[in-house]
Formats: sequence, C-alpha cells, structure tokens
Amino acid sequence: ASAAAVVHAAALADAAAAAGAEPQRLAATPHGHVVDQDVLAGAALLPVLGHASRPLRHTAGTCAVTIVNLAGLGAWPELVATLAEGLDGGADGNKVEGALDLVYKVRTDWRL
Repeated sequence: ASAAAVVHAAALADAAAAAGAEPQRLAATPHGHVVDQDVLAGAALLPVLGHASRPLRHTAGTCAVTIVNLAGLGAWPELVATLAEGLDGGADGNKVEGALDLVYKVRTDWRL
C-alpha cells in the first residue's frame, strides 16, 4: 500500500473513533470529507429514481427498498422528500414513474 493510502486509512479510523462509528462504515469523498457509506449511497441513488432509462429507475427502486428494509423509512428522510417531489403533479414523467414504482415496491416489500 502506498503511504497516502496508509495515511488515508489512519485518518478514517481516527474520524470513526471520534464519531463513535465503525471505520468500515466510513468513506472519504474526493474532496477529503469523511461520510457514512449509507449516506453516500443514498445520495447517489436518489437522482437515478427519475432517470430516463426505465431499467435504471427500477434498479434504483430495488436498491432503495432494500435500504428501507434494513434501516426503516424514517432513517432516510431525503427519500421521502424525493418521493413527494416525484409524485408532484408538475414532475416529469420519469420522476413520476420512478416514484410510483418505488411506492409500489415499498408497499409490497417493506417489512411492516
């Protein structure tokens, strides 16, 4: 491993210890910010729910419902906001279809 990789790993471990988190749950952004991997994955996933490609929208919905099953809907308030935006009457058709697909998946797959 390079010296930079060792320093990076040590910085992540220190940040995790300071935050009371597990080091393997953290990731560094290209700008050097340390974030939780779930937050990073969720933020990257939300725009794909309204993507022009239907298979990508459906895959994003499946990933999102898996996160909801693991963490609960309340743990991801940005998802609820994205759903509300997608179900808005003025939203583009891809966002509406992605939001409806996700609502369907959450309703049928979410462990109540």
